Amino acid sequence: LSRRGFILREHFPVGWKLIEASPPASSLDNVNGTARWIIKPGEERKRIVYLIRVDDKAVLDTSVRFSGEVVLKGDNGEGESLVGGESVITVRPVLWPDVDANGIVDDAEILAASDVYEEMKGVHLDWNFLEAVWDAGSYRWLAKKRRFEPVKRVEPAGQLP
Repeated sequence: LSRRGFILREHFPVGWKLIEASPPASSLDNVNGTARWIIKPGEERKRIVYLIRVDDKAVLDTSVRFSGEVVLKGDNGEGESLVGGESVITVRPVLWPDVDANGIVDDAEILAASDVYEEMKGVHLDWNFLEAVWDAGSYRWLAKKRRFEPVKRVEPAGQLP
């Protein structure tokens, strides 16, 4: 792809906002939920990463759709290919590393999160906060403040976590 260049188009739910991207989007329409990146021929780009803020009016436990396509020009004209990955997500008050959505970021999840953190260089993920959640043992969603908070988990006496 880098030899010829390409355009990446990403579509996200209306009302949601792309708040940060690396590299910055070449074109951004936060009203209709579309971002585009032009990667010029010869430009070495292994990864495009971005953060999306959920719409304040999003209803919990509803599903929303993401999609994307790569557009490239080849010897036989222009072509399009769909982007892989999760296309439907459920809106829930769960931290992104908490894969099993149990309110705990366990050892395996924090290790996996460290890999994602490295891959997401260029956007600001709060690693110190994730470590605080992991260290506390659990977290909760503060709906009125619209943020997560670490919660110290207390194990029953005589039991190991």
